[in-house]
Amino acid sequence: ALYRLDSRACAILGVNENASAAEIKSVFRQLATQFHPDSLAGLSAERRQHSAEAFIRIKDAYDTLMEEIDARTCRPV
Repeated sequence: ALYRLDSRACAILGVNENASAAEIKSVFRQLATQFHPDSLAGLSAERRQHSAEAFIRIKDAYDTLMEEIDARTCRPV
């Protein structure tokens, strides 16, 4: 059976609700690199704050999806 992942978390990362763990990890790495606060030193304080908030949303979405995937693949037999 197909499982659908959290739609809000999928929308934040830009993946579909049937995305694999590998797809989610790949997209997360790209977004994390783009929005990570350490890579934004040249931006204004306002832009750094916006990017830091985006990074937190991206990380939370990633954690949510990976927890869902772990829960469905690590069920006791």
